[in-house]
Amino acid sequence: MSEAALFFSALLSATLLPGSSEVVLGALAIQTPELTWRFVIIATLGNTLGAYLNFALGYLGRSVLKRGQMAEKAKKHLGRYGELMLLLSWVPIIGDVYVLAAGYLKLNALYSAIFILIGKFLRYFALVALI
Repeated sequence: MSEAALFFSALLSATLLPGSSEVVLGALAIQTPELTWRFVIIATLGNTLGAYLNFALGYLGRSVLKRGQMAEKAKKHLGRYGELMLLLSWVPIIGDVYVLAAGYLKLNALYSAIFILIGKFLRYFALVALI
């Protein structure tokens, strides 16, 4: 398995497409433990980029967030807590909705990117800590 596979798996995992970045990261970390931090950074960057693609889709208005109970909750939370809610961008399904909604609501792109990056890093850090 390669670092490129990890990056693209993480990128896909952050979109609505399936990706198995946790499995790839775990396999690489077990296979080459001395490079674990490098793998965490690669996975974090790929996953953050994928999430930011979702943010851009929401920002450009190509989102399906105009209706739906989960979307309304995401908009409510983002309206109340702002970009801070994007720390939860790593949570399956819910995180994708938050990121799309953040783009749709045109939250600050820089702050959004920072909180998405932190959330994604904490996800992969916790994962390798469990290995």
